[in-house]
Amino acid sequence: MYNALLLHGFLGCGEDWGPVVDRLAIRVPDLHCLTPDLPGHGKNREIPAISPVKEVLAWLEQKREMSGCPRWHLAGYSLGGRIALHYALAYPERVASLTLISSSPGIDDEAERERRRVRDAIWAEMLRNSSRNDFLDAWYKQPVFGSLREKPGLLASIKARRSVGNAERLAQVLTAWGQGRIPSLWSRLSSLAVPGQWIVGAEDEAYVEMTYHLKNLLPEACIVRIPGAGHTVHVEQPDAVADAMAGLIKQGS
Repeated sequence: MYNALLLHGFLGCGEDWGPVVDRLAIRVPDLHCLTPDLPGHGKNREIPAISPVKEVLAWLEQKREMSGCPRWHLAGYSLGGRIALHYALAYPERVASLTLISSSPGIDDEAERERRRVRDAIWAEMLRNSSRNDFLDAWYKQPVFGSLREKPGLLASIKARRSVGNAERLAQVLTAWGQGRIPSLWSRLSSLAVPGQWIVGAEDEAYVEMTYHLKNLLPEACIVRIPGAGHTVHVEQPDAVADAMAGLIKQGS
């Protein structure tokens, strides 16, 4: 029996992993996947964002203990990937493998961190003061979602899942867990002691560039660039993502 914990991104919910989980069930039949809604999201939308990173990790440890598994294969998308990376560094003995999808280790430069905090604060205020549809329209017009806009049916289904939520809690998530606030982990990557891989969509220019920097820093890092997808690669190309995840799960069991 394999156990996996899959963490969704900002605005998302555990259901976002459905297409990948369905395909993993075929590739790894004895895999049990846990896909919790993060605080402020989905069924946990009334739970306030947990600000200190160590408290977020303790919340995940509680999930692991309740599941009864000693270790799990950990994966995270975007925001969920940042949290997963922090968890893997804090509890390496609990992680059998680590898959980071469209995820960055963070921002080192303090000036850039401040610019990101300002930008996230603007988005947070928009969440509080705009209709959900207006916010979603603006959010998905960002360049990082360019490939998703070329798939209008898929984008519409994603927006439908985003239509229910707590604006104040999501605004708290932006300001508490954004890249301008959460500690950067670039300097700690060399100490990562679990089998891992970084998955990016080939059309996600910013994150593809990040993986080149990652490869220069860590030549042995496993990078998977998936054609035909951008930032939401696990939604746009679930078969390719499931293939990569299944391979690492079997390797790291």
